[in-house]
Amino acid sequence: MLSNNVFATTKEHVLPSLLDNSAEQHSFYQTPTGLGYRVIEQGQGDKPSWDATVTVHQRVTLKNGRVLFDTRKQGAAVEYEIAEAIVGLQEALQLMNKGSRFEVLIPAHLARDVYSVFIEEKHQQGCQSPMLVDITLVDFR
Repeated sequence: MLSNNVFATTKEHVLPSLLDNSAEQHSFYQTPTGLGYRVIEQGQGDKPSWDATVTVHQRVTLKNGRVLFDTRKQGAAVEYEIAEAIVGLQEALQLMNKGSRFEVLIPAHLARDVYSVFIEEKHQQGCQSPMLVDITLVDFR
């Protein structure tokens, strides 16, 4: 189970839905890497592997509450290879069955990909912000 102190720095901005006291409480989990998640809806069937191409709906929110993008508002799911996603999404997607919906807290150290590493090296600044991702695994191949 995931303790609330993991969310201490982000609670006020991006995690009210994770930490609310609503009637429908979900269990919080934390992986050994620090990835936090809760299962909103459990899908059925297989889970994708690292080299799968996934089709997902996702809303990505930064610590300050800024929504980077929301495919549900855009009206179309996105498709990408798990191997090309940020490290935290690579891990989360492999935990999900087809049709699952998770709310995932990705700590700053897992919110990176090959492009962000290049930018960090060029500008000498690290990824400083955790992200909250509401993600539904629509399909994979």
